[in-house]
Amino acid sequence: MIPTTMLQELAKDKTLSPHTLRVYFILVGELDFRVYRHVKQHVLALTLDTDQSTVSRALQTLVEATLVELGPRDGAGNTYRLVQRNRFNPAGEW
Repeated sequence: MIPTTMLQELAKDKTLSPHTLRVYFILVGELDFRVYRHVKQHVLALTLDTDQSTVSRALQTLVEATLVELGPRDGAGNTYRLVQRNRFNPAGEW
C-alpha cells in the first residue's frame, strides 16, 4: 500500500500531470521493487482510455521523477520497476 504521506506529496507536486498519476497508480498494481517487468504501453492506453503517446510521456516523466526505473529492453519493449526510495518517499516506507 502507498503510504499516506507519499500520496499527499504526489498530490501536491505540480510537475506530475493527472495522466502521469493515473499511469503511476496502474503501475503500482502491476510492478514491484525487485523485478523489471515489461509494460505494454498500448494496453495501458486502452485501460486508461488515452493515447499511447500520453502513456509514453507519462512513463518518461515517472522515470525522471524517480518513481519508476527503466530497465533493460526485453525484445518487445522497455521494462520497468518501482523505485521504493524516492523524493516523495525518502524513507522508502511501503
